[in-house]
Amino acid sequence: MNSDKGVQIIPRRSNERGHADHGWLKTFHSFAFASYRDPRHESFSSLRVLNEDRVAANTGFGTHSHQHYEIFSYVIDGSLEHQDSMDNTEILSRGALQMTSTGTGISHSEKAHGGQEVHFCQIWASPRSGQGGGKPAYFTRHFTDEEKKNRLVLVVAPDNSVGVSIRREDSGPAPIRSELCIRKQASERGYFEDRRARLADRRLNYGKETERIWSMNQAQNFDSKMVAKELWRSSSLIWSKWFEKQHMIIFSF
Repeated sequence: MNSDKGVQIIPRRSNERGHADHGWLKTFHSFAFASYRDPRHESFSSLRVLNEDRVAANTGFGTHSHQHYEIFSYVIDGSLEHQDSMDNTEILSRGALQMTSTGTGISHSEKAHGGQEVHFCQIWASPRSGQGGGKPAYFTRHFTDEEKKNRLVLVVAPDNSVGVSIRREDSGPAPIRSELCIRKQASERGYFEDRRARLADRRLNYGKETERIWSMNQAQNFDSKMVAKELWRSSSLIWSKWFEKQHMIIFSF
């Protein structure tokens, strides 16, 4: 564990996550899930599940039920077909975020749509105290690559926040019955390397991957000072992964 400016950085590398290969599903678990158990990694504040899933073409999760949790899917690549007991049927493409407040209970299915694999993050959060038994609700939001290019975009925010719409479809962040904010960014490879060079005189002797996490955290000072101020004073988790772009998701509580 290392700290600077009151920020503690605890790196956890991709290959340290829980992993399962079911043939049709290849999944990584940041927290305890299904057969993966690790008492050191069961949750982070209200964040309970953070799974990175790749579902093969023409397969998927059949109809199953949930209650209590706030559950959302963020599509990284491909198309995700969603159907549920509230009569919602939708095809979600790259950049789409689907959010369900499961409340008293819903049933849904999620499958790869079309002839290609779908790659997405499945995320669960615990609701605020006393709000886990509300009426189920469904929301979708869409964020283009251009919107997220080299900048953090707020994609999920508490439903009681100013300016957050509770309409089924709208612009801006999806509402959540939890004190959780999620910001998403997609950047070209050179973006963070450039900022790492600017921070060379402050670089710590971490491993290469940890340096990248440190640089991304510090980079907020250059591009989103208001967000940076919030991150410095709050409990935050950064999820970062290389695909065709650098994808960074910041969870703050």
